Amino acid sequence: MLFRRRTPLTPRQRLRSWLWPSMPLGRVGQYYNFRVRRLPGSSYSIAVGFASGVAVSLTPCFGGHIILALAFTWLLRGSYLAAMLGTLVGNPWVTPPILFFDYYLGCHLLGIPLLQVKLHHLSVGYIMHHFSEILLPMLAGGLVFGVLGGLATFGLVYLMVGTYRRKRIDRLAARRQETGNQQGADGHHEVA
Repeated sequence: MLFRRRTPLTPRQRLRSWLWPSMPLGRVGQYYNFRVRRLPGSSYSIAVGFASGVAVSLTPCFGGHIILALAFTWLLRGSYLAAMLGTLVGNPWVTPPILFFDYYLGCHLLGIPLLQVKLHHLSVGYIMHHFSEILLPMLAGGLVFGVLGGLATFGLVYLMVGTYRRKRIDRLAARRQETGNQQGADGHHEVA
């Protein structure tokens, strides 16, 4: 295979790398920042796509995040690749806090008391069986959390991509002008 390791990981090393990646989280953030800024398309389409992915991943719609993000991106004429990158916000490390905040916010919005559920009782079957006490507040809180998160992400990504592109154009223009000045200076000395 093309990207195979020279020395395969042991099962313990594989589990460790899955639970805690070897690349620092700041570096992962820098990579996604760079990747989003360099996506093809307008600042609007990239921001809409990424915001759609983030908004959907802040909801408890598991199994449908990518499909929903692509549907919203299609409706808003955004970048599909940016939407798929945005759904990576809902990864296994942040999903439990997202679900908790969805549930907590939903209970306060709907006026439903918080249930005291032990984590070992919590399963998909339990959540479906207690639809009005657990899933409905999660959906309500996720909707609000998703809309607010999507709007904030749109503004942030739109500014980030626009600023990056303007600075890049300015750097390229300065480099062209510097190269032109050097060529003009070299040509002037040759004539004299």
